[in-house]
Amino acid sequence: MKCFIFLISCLLFIGGRCADFLEELEDEVLEAVVDLEETLEDAGCADKNPNCDKFRKKEDGMWMEICSKSKWIQDNCQQSCQTCSGSSCVDKQADQCKKAKSMHGGFDAACKKKKFLQDACQKSCNMCGGPQPSGRPRPTWGPKPSRGPRPSGRPRPTWGPKPTWGPKPSWGPRPSWGPRPSWGPRPSWGPRPSWGPRPSWGPRPTWGPRPSWGPRPTWGPKPSWGPRPSWGPRPTWGPRPSWGPRPSRGPRPSGKPNPTNNPHPKPSSQPKPTGVEECNSRNKGHCECGNTAEGFTTYVFTIDGQTRCFTVFRPNSRANEILPVVITSQCYGKDRLGSIQMTSTRIDVNQAAERYGYARIGVSTPDGGWEFGNDGVVNMKKPMPCSASDSKDIVYLQTIFKFIESNSNMFNAKKVYTEGFSQNSMFSAYIGFCFSDNVVGVWQGGSGLAWKGMDWSLPGGQVHCTRSAFDQMGRRCMDQSPCKDCSYWPIYPCYNKKKPMIDCVMEYTNDYISTSRQSDQSTGKEMSTALTNEGHDSRLLRFSPSKDGSIRGGHSAPQNKVFWKVGCLGLAAPCNNKCESSFVKCVSSGSGSTASSQAQSFKNCIDESSMNKLDGCTSTCAPTLDMLKASETPTEVKLSLGQFGAVNGGKPRGGRPATSQCEQ
Repeated sequence: MKCFIFLISCLLFIGGRCADFLEELEDEVLEAVVDLEETLEDAGCADKNPNCDKFRKKEDGMWMEICSKSKWIQDNCQQSCQTCSGSSCVDKQADQCKKAKSMHGGFDAACKKKKFLQDACQKSCNMCGGPQPSGRPRPTWGPKPSRGPRPSGRPRPTWGPKPTWGPKPSWGPRPSWGPRPSWGPRPSWGPRPSWGPRPSWGPRPTWGPRPSWGPRPTWGPKPSWGPRPSWGPRPTWGPRPSWGPRPSRGPRPSGKPNPTNNPHPKPSSQPKPTGVEECNSRNKGHCECGNTAEGFTTYVFTIDGQTRCFTVFRPNSRANEILPVVITSQCYGKDRLGSIQMTSTRIDVNQAAERYGYARIGVSTPDGGWEFGNDGVVNMKKPMPCSASDSKDIVYLQTIFKFIESNSNMFNAKKVYTEGFSQNSMFSAYIGFCFSDNVVGVWQGGSGLAWKGMDWSLPGGQVHCTRSAFDQMGRRCMDQSPCKDCSYWPIYPCYNKKKPMIDCVMEYTNDYISTSRQSDQSTGKEMSTALTNEGHDSRLLRFSPSKDGSIRGGHSAPQNKVFWKVGCLGLAAPCNNKCESSFVKCVSSGSGSTASSQAQSFKNCIDESSMNKLDGCTSTCAPTLDMLKASETPTEVKLSLGQFGAVNGGKPRGGRPATSQCEQ
């Protein structure tokens, strides 16, 4: 009993010392952890690549979709992609993590309890690729409250000298338990009993021969039912009675729900719109309905059983005006509102529409790509494949233009413009020349006109292959099934005796989708040549990357692209000479040493609040060519009719040029 009490006393003494040691160790670990936590509180999340913000602005509504698909973008553009939680497995504060881990075994225990340690010291906490620390699941407490900045001069508490425990006690010699007792010899159980011989069961019985059932009976011949009775001639019921026209119930009261016998209809029973209808939860199909309170209205209709849609933005501040229309093409978004920038009035294109006074219509397709006419075959036999049989998207556009014309109290059907970039730029030209009675001008960004003699190929193999051949073989079609009848793509701009088409063609000289790497060929220059030959108003704008590298060019739009479109197409009356002079001085006074800083200075000066303060300017006048050059100077400007911006009547229309190859 005394020994047991003595043993318990020893354990309590040792346990007390261990508890004191662990408490001291925990204090040291927590001190290091506090240092680490305070260091991490201000550690932010930034873009590793300085061009992330430029990429985000360039891609507009498609940026988040690009972020979700590109691992490189996610890693290098965490702030712009809003992925600041991080995904790499490293110690974000290597020195502090190393210091905390040096505190013996207390660091592993802290890893299991401290969420910020798991995030900041993933590698040291063994969080890389394996399961998280075991134990009771940690509750989610929401965001950590901010403690604010640490008071200046606050002294760190000191814990005093580490206590000394004195010499280790001596327990004396280990007691001897004496010799191990002997249990004597192992008992013998004797011989194993014998069970005798195995019994014999005798021979296996035989069952004799299998009985025979005799021959299979025959059922005789199949009975005959005789000839099939004849019912005589089918009676005639006479003409079907006519019930007359279906009575009209009149318009449905506004705000009244649609009655239905089934309170929970299946999605497949969703009605298809029979004409152009305003988008709602019953008829929208795959489309997204715009926010009508902010001026965004989506309309749906059906073509060959497929739901199609388009969205209109009419600024609320101009609800009583009859506005020109700018049609924006965007096939890649598959009718999503974000892709056609129809989600917020704060987006720059919508701010420009309200400022300069025009409506926007966003067009798209659920297929993810436009269907150009005649299977992509354009030549002098069929230079403008614009009939309904050429493309289902022509039927789609015909419906939209009829909608514009039927709402003359909202839209000016004779002042329609189209704009787009890359493939959508080609489609904007296709719209413009197919509907030239309504369309006044086209903005083509990053593309122009493909032709048979080009020494490179477009991404879809256009002009080298038909659309159907490319769909079957991909780019191999250029070798295995080249198009012999293709001369141009997407359309050849034939002469129009009614009026010339304004076509602003823009590209960078290092855009190797629109231009050649091997020569000075470019789709932009080819389109400009064709437009000039056919008597149209070609406005070629070619840019180069800046010498200081701050503007890289490539397959992208120019700096301050919205104002280039407004100015070149003439969506508003141009600024006067006095305004032009004061504006150029404003930009030069605020620009830095780089090309990108000059573009930023342009953006600051053209802001509405700044424009209203400049001598001779108003916020609604469209920038002139010299004003736009203050943002980014083109290396080549070619105006076939010597005009830029809005044209009041223009030059007298002459006869068809001798260089013209076709006429509308």
